[in-house]
Amino acid sequence: MKKKFKTFRTKKVNCFICGNTLDAATGKAKPEPGDITICFYCGTLYRFDENLILQLASNEILDPEEKILINKMRLEAKLYHSQKS
Repeated sequence: MKKKFKTFRTKKVNCFICGNTLDAATGKAKPEPGDITICFYCGTLYRFDENLILQLASNEILDPEEKILINKMRLEAKLYHSQKS
């Protein structure tokens, strides 16, 4: 049985690349400092800082397993947006 994902509200920021509002994170647990995520609209990579505010991050910080996970998240976001249009 798959574990359900939850949505957690975060401090509202605008994506540095596409400008969309980011105000939530979805996952199995509440985000913690150092966790990585993406903009659901454009796939830009972010890391939560010590105050749980999103900071731009680089793919170079990812280990191989994280790269795979981030690429899956980006594909799921693209699929979601393509089905809405």
